Amino acid sequence: MIESLLKIIAYGLIKHYNAYLRDSWNWIDFSVVIVSIIELTPLDALQLKPLRTLRVLRPLKSIKALPGMKKLIVSLIKSLPDLGQAIFFCMMIFILFGILGIQ
Repeated sequence: MIESLLKIIAYGLIKHYNAYLRDSWNWIDFSVVIVSIIELTPLDALQLKPLRTLRVLRPLKSIKALPGMKKLIVSLIKSLPDLGQAIFFCMMIFILFGILGIQ
């Protein structure tokens, strides 16, 4: 929380050219911090347990410190549409052989 707060004070939140939320990698940091703050509040009636899964994104905060890691993550994200097509193709093959196996 302190790191995010200091960055917001130093860079500004949105308005400036180099503002904190203008960088998409800082969105991850900001969302993790907001979820952590929400979890600290005693809001048991709102059933906020599913928000805990967003805490998995915490290790992604180290991406900005390692330029090689950032390149890998960006290339992985860019390959997701092609990966989806490959999964769809494999699913159709499995369905075809499943139908043939039942017959």
